[in-house]
Amino acid sequence: MTQVYQYDDWSEPGGLSRADQELAQFNLTTEILHLGVARGLRNARNRTAAALPSAKGSDIYQDSMEDLTALLKPKGWRLLQFHMQPRLVHPNGVMSFTVSAAKGLSSRSGDGPITNAKGRSTRMSLSSKPYAQDALFEAEENESDPVFDEIPFFFLLHEYTPAGLYLELSSPAAMDDKTGVVTEWSQRIPIPFLSATGDLSPFATDGPDDDFDVPVEPL
Repeated sequence: MTQVYQYDDWSEPGGLSRADQELAQFNLTTEILHLGVARGLRNARNRTAAALPSAKGSDIYQDSMEDLTALLKPKGWRLLQFHMQPRLVHPNGVMSFTVSAAKGLSSRSGDGPITNAKGRSTRMSLSSKPYAQDALFEAEENESDPVFDEIPFFFLLHEYTPAGLYLELSSPAAMDDKTGVVTEWSQRIPIPFLSATGDLSPFATDGPDDDFDVPVEPL
């Protein structure tokens, strides 16, 4: 049964937020995820009315995958592809995730997120079969190819609003065979809202792209 927390049920006196308690099992934090998506949110907000409808979502996806990789790779995470879908994989193989847009994240009704149509890579992750050895390969050259069996797969879901991003780390459990939309979730971890009024430039730099310093404490 899917467990859903209210979006205002984060804080516990003298301890970690509810979100960070849940994220700790994956060595993730709200801070890391907020830093990872901040640049995409900033760029999406800077789009003009002349931008294509898909531009904001593309900004959030592309920038977030890039910045989350920069944040997590020094901690042992690896950027891999599964049936052409880029995923960040935990160093101990306890989970993998990719970024995706969704609707309904701000709802307190308990209904699941509404995704767009998903393809083969998501469907394969719903199966009880392990990954085929030749299906998972490095996104970067000259590195060995590990084999991951039944790694739990999550989406870092985002819903854009002019005020900021609703976020949720959720694991798909079932899809509609006709539409490809995810219909069930095995685990949902709502992440605190990322306000667009704060500092959205943690990766800002005046030097070359390869020289930026990621401001995150070691786990």
